[in-house]
Amino acid sequence: MRIPLEEGNFWLRSQPGLALIAWQEALRRCDDSDAPGIFGLMRSAAPDDAAFRERLLEITDGRAALQMDWFLTLRPEAARPRIAEFTPIAAQCDARRRAAFSRRAAELDAQR
Repeated sequence: MRIPLEEGNFWLRSQPGLALIAWQEALRRCDDSDAPGIFGLMRSAAPDDAAFRERLLEITDGRAALQMDWFLTLRPEAARPRIAEFTPIAAQCDARRRAAFSRRAAELDAQR
């Protein structure tokens, strides 16, 4: 998993599409216990670009924990309209992520 992760980091500045392909391979090679940490590295390295971040969500391949981690890092204006979409995903997550989602959803709702 480390080689495709590093390969993605290499491609990130010049060809971000290739970075996503490499990162998707890194996640495919991860077991569920390693995936959140690896995905966290990817999210941290990702450019501040909405389209890229959307594609980052796509490479989670339906892993609820990774999808929730992605949602929890969205800016409020991007997260607010997606609460309903992520509510069923939260139900599939562990107690910590469910609680974090509930707090975030309440905060976003209060900011309306």
